[in-house]
Amino acid sequence: MAADPFVREATLQLARSDEQLRGIGLARAFEKMRLARVALSKAVASGAASTAVGAKQKEFLKAFDDYRRQAAIQSGFLALGEAHGQLAAIAKSGGSAADMAAYFLKLTTAATSIAQSVQTLKVADGKAK
Repeated sequence: MAADPFVREATLQLARSDEQLRGIGLARAFEKMRLARVALSKAVASGAASTAVGAKQKEFLKAFDDYRRQAAIQSGFLALGEAHGQLAAIAKSGGSAADMAAYFLKLTTAATSIAQSVQTLKVADGKAK
């Protein structure tokens, strides 16, 4: 975990908040998927035209893919705190530039994960740009 107590606490708090927000987003995505499944079942049961059933099936599959994508994203805040701590330890011990570059890569990966989480939450909330 992060060497700096402030960074350690901040990343833990951000990770907790991220998980709570992701839970809300996942619940919304799951409900959207459930409603799409119900609409598809009703279309099939009512003997709707194959084009109508196909459209409902596409809506369901899109909702399923959205849910699956959101469920697969993991919070990057803990990884960010861990990489920060490792980078600080290497810097204090006089580590090599190659070692520091490896942890900068971890920081970048964590930041990318966080950016994906933010984008997914924006999409789930209908605020994507």
